[in-house]
Amino acid sequence: MLTIRNQGFILLPVVLAITLIAGVAFLMNRDGAGNVNGLAGEIATTQAAYVARAGINQMLWQANNANCTGYVNASNVNLGGYSYSGTINPTSNSPVSISVTANNAEGAGYSIKRDRLKVYQSTVTKTLQLGTDAGKDTYIGNLWSTYNYGGGADDDVLTTKIGRLYRHLLIQFDLSTIPSNAHIVSAELQLYRKTGSGKDAINVYRIKQDWIEGSKTGSGTADGATWKTFNGTNTWVNPGGDYDPTLMARSQVDAGVSGVHSWEIAPLVQSWLTGKYPNYGMLLNASDSISVTFASKQDTTLANRPRLVITYNCECGLSCTTCISGNFRDEFSVSGDYSGNKGSLAWTGNWLETGESDGAGAGKLSVLAATQCTTGNCLKIRKDTATIMSVSRELKLANAVTASLSFSYRRTVVLMPGGGAITLEISKDGGATYTALKSYALDAIDYVPASETIDITGYIAAKTRIRFITAGASYQSNMHIDNIDVTVSCTPPPSSSHSVILNTIADTNLSEVNAGTNYGSSNLIWVGTNSFLKKYKGLLKFNVSSIPAGAIVTSAKLRLFASTFSGTGSMSIGIYKVIANWSESTATWTNFSSITNYNLIQRAVTTAPLASPVVVEWALPTSLINEWRDSVPTPNYGLALVYESILNSVYLDFASKENADTNLRPQLVIDYTLP
Repeated sequence: MLTIRNQGFILLPVVLAITLIAGVAFLMNRDGAGNVNGLAGEIATTQAAYVARAGINQMLWQANNANCTGYVNASNVNLGGYSYSGTINPTSNSPVSISVTANNAEGAGYSIKRDRLKVYQSTVTKTLQLGTDAGKDTYIGNLWSTYNYGGGADDDVLTTKIGRLYRHLLIQFDLSTIPSNAHIVSAELQLYRKTGSGKDAINVYRIKQDWIEGSKTGSGTADGATWKTFNGTNTWVNPGGDYDPTLMARSQVDAGVSGVHSWEIAPLVQSWLTGKYPNYGMLLNASDSISVTFASKQDTTLANRPRLVITYNCECGLSCTTCISGNFRDEFSVSGDYSGNKGSLAWTGNWLETGESDGAGAGKLSVLAATQCTTGNCLKIRKDTATIMSVSRELKLANAVTASLSFSYRRTVVLMPGGGAITLEISKDGGATYTALKSYALDAIDYVPASETIDITGYIAAKTRIRFITAGASYQSNMHIDNIDVTVSCTPPPSSSHSVILNTIADTNLSEVNAGTNYGSSNLIWVGTNSFLKKYKGLLKFNVSSIPAGAIVTSAKLRLFASTFSGTGSMSIGIYKVIANWSESTATWTNFSSITNYNLIQRAVTTAPLASPVVVEWALPTSLINEWRDSVPTPNYGLALVYESILNSVYLDFASKENADTNLRPQLVIDYTLP
C-alpha cells in the first residue's frame, strides 16, 4: 500500500526560542532597573539571535512543505516582540541558503545565514506486509533448542521470558522497494497480539548474522533457524541469535490485550538503506516475565500479519524511486529448457511443472519445436486427461509502476471433439493464491498464431507469478505458447486515464425448471439448459455512477468465474440489455423471463469453455456504460446472460456476489479517460 502526503517538520528550535525569550523577559521583569540597563544590550542581542534562528527553521519548514518549488521569503514576521525578515535562494530544489535578520523596536538586531540546507520532497508512506511482500519470520526457543518453527503451522510467533524459558522472535522485511537514498521520517514495526499473559517491555535489536526461516513446525530435521543454529546446521556465535546489544526500540506490551503493538525503528531502517549494516532483520525478546503470541506471516487473517510502515522522502532534485524498467522474456529458444531469459530483466527462477515431473524435455508439459510455434521452439501444453496440470514462473515486479503481459499462442485439436481449457492465472504472493485472468477453450483451432496482451499492473509485487493451468476434460487438445514477455515501466499512465473494477450490486438466476422460485441469495449464477432443455438465465446489475459524466469510456469488460459445468467443448453465451426493473429478491422465471423485459439486440457474445475453474470474459460496447450512467434511453436495469443454442444438459455455473471468495464475484472492468 502506497500513500503520498505532505508532512511538516517539528520546529523544536522555534519552540525553544519562544520559551527562552519568555524566560529572559521574566528575568528582566524581576531584576532591578539598574541591572536591566546594564544587561539590556546583551539580552536584546541574545533575544534577537534566538528569533533569527527560529526564522531560519520556520523558513526551512515552509520550504519542506512546498514540494520542492515556490519557496517564499519572509518579511517583518512578528515573534515575541521582535520581527524578522529573510531570503531563501534558490526558490526551488535543494540545497538552499537562508539568510535572516531579526530586530526589536529599540534597534537591537542579529543576522544569521545558513548554507547548503537540504529541502525534501513530499513524504511517501509504504506498508510492507509479510505474507504479501518478501520477508521472513520465525521464533526460536531454548527449551526446544534444535527445533525450527519457520513453517508456522500454528500461524504464531512467540516472545517470552518466564523463569528460564526464553523465546526470541526473528523477523526481516525486504527493503528493496524503498529507494536507497530515502530519508526515513518514520518506520513503525507493527505486530498483532493474539494471546498471552503478563505486562512488560519487548525489545528490538539488530541481527548481525543472516539466517534461514525454514519450513518446519517443531518436528523433523531443522531446515532453518533454531536456538542453536542460524540455518539448521551452522551455530550462532551466541545461542539464541547473534544480535547487536544496542537497544533499537522498546515497547511496553500488555499481553492480556489483543490488538496491534508497534515499535519505532526509523534509525535502524535508515542504517540498512545507507549500507551501514546489512539487513539481516530484527530480534525481539522480553525484558522480564511476559508470554505473548503475535500473528506471523502465515496467519490466516491477512490484516494481522506483521507490517513495517515506512514514511520517507528524498531530497528535492533527486529521484525517489527504485523503479525498474525493461522486460522479462522467454522465447523458448532451446528445446527441453525451462530457464530461458531473453529480456533485459531476469526471471526469479525457471518454469515449474505441477501434475507431472519429467521436466521440459518430455511429457504433456514441454518445450519443443513444432509447426505451431511462432518461431522455432515453444511451450506446449497438452490436455487429454482430467488431471490438472500447470506450469508457472516467478518474477520480481515490486519496483515497477506499470506492467503488461503479452504472448502468442495456437490451439490444435488432435481428436474431435475437443474440450477443456487452459486458464492464465496470476499471483501476487509467489503462488499461494491465484487470480484467473483469461481462459482459452480447447475445442478451437488457431490456423495462424493469435496474440494476447493483458495489463497486469494491479498484480505488481515482489513475488508475482504467472501460471497456465488446465481445466476440464479434453481429447488430445494442445496449446502452443511462445514469446512470453512482461514489459515493465517507470512511467505512470496519464493522469487522465482511469480504470475501475466494479462488482455486482444485484444478481440472480431465472430457472425454467423451478419457474416460481427466486434464487437471489444463491452463490451461483446458472446459464444453459438441463437434460429436458429447460433453460437457465442470469441477471446482473452494476452501479456505474462512479464514472464521471464527462468521461470517455475506452473499454468495458464483463468477467465471470465458472466453478461447475456440464457438457463438452464450449457454449456460446450472449449478453442482452435488460429494459425493465427487477429485484434480486423477487425475480423468477415466471415474472421476468418474458422477452419484453429485454432489448433483443445482442450486445456481446463469447464462446465459453465447458470446464472449471475458468474465467469467461465479454467485451461490452462502451456506449452501454454511457447509457447506464446517463439513464438514456432507459435507466440502468443491468444485463441478462443467455445460452445461444439448444443442446440439452449444457450449462456453466458462475460465482455470484454471494460467493465466499470475493475475488470470484462478478466484475465489470471499465477503462476511461477524462478530457
